This record gives sequence, C-alpha cells and structure tokens, in this order.
Amino acid sequence: MAWRANVNQGEKPGRRVSCLLARLVMVASWGSALVLAWSTVVSTDIRWRLMGVVMSVLIIAPSLVLGFRQIVKEVPIYDSREKPLPEVATLTQVEPSEDPRTGTYVDQATGLASRRYLTMFLHREINRSRRARAAISVAVFDLDAYSGLEQQVGANAVNMALADIGARIKSALREYDLVARYAPGRLAVVLPDTEPRGAREVVERLHTLATSVWVNGAPLSVTVGISTFPDHGDTADELLNSAHHALNQGKSAASNAVHSLDALRKAS
Repeated sequence: MAWRANVNQGEKPGRRVSCLLARLVMVASWGSALVLAWSTVVSTDIRWRLMGVVMSVLIIAPSLVLGFRQIVKEVPIYDSREKPLPEVATLTQVEPSEDPRTGTYVDQATGLASRRYLTMFLHREINRSRRARAAISVAVFDLDAYSGLEQQVGANAVNMALADIGARIKSALREYDLVARYAPGRLAVVLPDTEPRGAREVVERLHTLATSVWVNGAPLSVTVGISTFPDHGDTADELLNSAHHALNQGKSAASNAVHSLDALRKAS
C-alpha cells in the first residue's frame, strides 16, 4: 500500500546545515567580542571603553538568540506526567482477558484497543506531530442503525461483527496506525503522518473492508467521518469531535459512505 512517507524518519540535511551555521556565527561573535573587550581594557580613553562595552553586547546578543533558538529546536518537549504506552503492534496482539492491567488498554468485547488507550495514543501522537509539524488524521466508523441491529441479533453478534471489522482494518494498516473501540457501535482509526487527501484515499479502502462484513444475512452499513490535525483540532477531544461532526453532517446527506470534514467545508 503506497502511503505518504513518514516526514520524521530522520534529520533533514537543511537542519544540519542551519545548526552548523548557527554554531559558526556563535563562535565568530564570541571571538570578536573577546578581541573588542581586550582592546577596551588596554585603552585609556573612557569613551572607547564605554563604546567597547556597548559593541560587545551588540555582538554577543545575536549569538545568544541563535543559540537559544537552536536549543528550542533540538531539545524535545517532555511531559513528565505522560506515562509510557505499549506499542500498537504489541497491544493489539493481546487477547481479551480479565487481567485489569490488560483491560485498561484492551476492549474486552472485541480485543481491540480501548477508548482509554485511544485517548492516550492520540495525545502522544498529537504532541509528536506538533513538534514535527506533521499531520495526523482520525476516522470514526459508525455502524448505521446500531440500536436496531443489536435488538435483532443481540449484543454478542454485534461485538463479533465489530471485532471482525477491526481485524480487517488492522490488516490493512501500517504497524504504527491504530484501530480502537471508541463507543458501543463505533470504531476509531488513527493515521499518523497522513494529510486530508491521503486519509480520504486510505479510509475509502478501509470502508470497503468494513462493509464486507455480513450480519443477519446482509452486509453492514457503515458511515465514516474524518478529521485532521492541525486543521480540524489541536487536541484529542477536538479531533474526535470534528470527526463526529463530519460523520453526522455527512450522514444526513448520505449514509454508508465516507465524509471528510475538509471536503464538507470546501463544499459549503
């Protein structure tokens, strides 16, 4: 599956060059300031001494600004309150169990990632995407007429169908993408490093997989809403709410289809 390459796979040459130039400017400015300071000390004229002090400050100040900016770029932002999450590939291999440590991250009915894990994963990926200036897309898959379907076939059958959909979607995702049980009749898919256009293409294929699952002698009807960071939200809740908005607004026009908030805004 040809997807857009990860923009954060390695350090860019331009960043290395800018770092080197910044260091050269710092060394040159500090050297010039030292020479000027020495000349000021040996001078007997008070005016030259004052001028030397002022010139030293004016020379050193740009180097301090450049150095501070470089430190801000290179040092990652770390939140000590963030707890390490298990990797997606490891998590989704865990089978449902009664173990409370597993239950916090895995939905017991489907074996997919839980809503708690989804929120924590989104929070971490948004922070990473913000530092890397990368996009991240979220898609919410909603089973149409979920309540009626549950009454017809029962909760267990619906949970099995959701687990089947999740497994088919997971088989088509990259190892660092995530599919999670978001609500009783809804799944959420997180696509790091994926912009709106690429997300629409990917989710269209995932929607075909989801609607290939049959329940009660008929294929499931699934409506999907897509949102993208940072265009449609800066936090996990905002992204999920935006995906819900796209889903609900699109469903009023056409159910069993994929609707992106980006396309809906352009059309309005």
